[in-house]
Amino acid sequence: MKYVHRKQLVKSFIVELKPIQCHYSRSKTVSKQYLPSNLSITAMWEQYNGDHEEELCKVLLAFPVVCQSFIPPDYVLGKIERTLKKMPEIVDPIEYESVISKFGSVIHLGDDCSVYNWKSAADDVLKPPTSWHFQFQKSKRIILTCFNDGNVVVQGEPNFMIEVGQLKSIVRKGKCLISLKPTNIAKGIQIGGSKLEDVCRLLTTHFGDQWESVERLRYYKTVLRANEEDTAVEDTDTDFDVLPDDNAIQI
Repeated sequence: MKYVHRKQLVKSFIVELKPIQCHYSRSKTVSKQYLPSNLSITAMWEQYNGDHEEELCKVLLAFPVVCQSFIPPDYVLGKIERTLKKMPEIVDPIEYESVISKFGSVIHLGDDCSVYNWKSAADDVLKPPTSWHFQFQKSKRIILTCFNDGNVVVQGEPNFMIEVGQLKSIVRKGKCLISLKPTNIAKGIQIGGSKLEDVCRLLTTHFGDQWESVERLRYYKTVLRANEEDTAVEDTDTDFDVLPDDNAIQI
């Protein structure tokens, strides 16, 4: 009975959330309701703490839960999918952007938002899965517990309904999650020559040898030319061996 008042506040907060209609269901259902895909656990936690004086000190996440799906039935995605299926062919990425922009916001990675190298940063802070206190591959549930001080403990369960594991940290000795600072990944990568050849082969197969004259394919023409110029610059920046002097002693 200790947390009855706080539990009632959480239930009232959940009831006030506005669900959306599932586009996968042909008829409206009242037994199940779905929240928008952009409303994550973290977003609801921040919203609850902003509206109530009694803040939640701990959030428990369990993946997966029996008979629950963590893939939200996004009705926006359904509208985009139906529109794309009606298009006979799509050859330019701008065609995807034009369709998505009708139903949502288009965010370009590297321009509108930064991309960080979380993998290398996690390798420096987190232990490898082989050194965790439970067998990651055999776990059917992964339970994460986050505290206000930033500490996170993990519990792996080999069963769906029984909890026998222990909550422990998976960070390296002397490290903490606060020290997890990934570096920014620069925009643009060099495309390999074999991939460029495959693209040219596909374009020639579908549009003929004169595909470069097709206005709709200007995107591929620009990409191929840019990579050819980068390759040419790398070829000119080579090291030359200095010929030895004729009077020098060679071994």
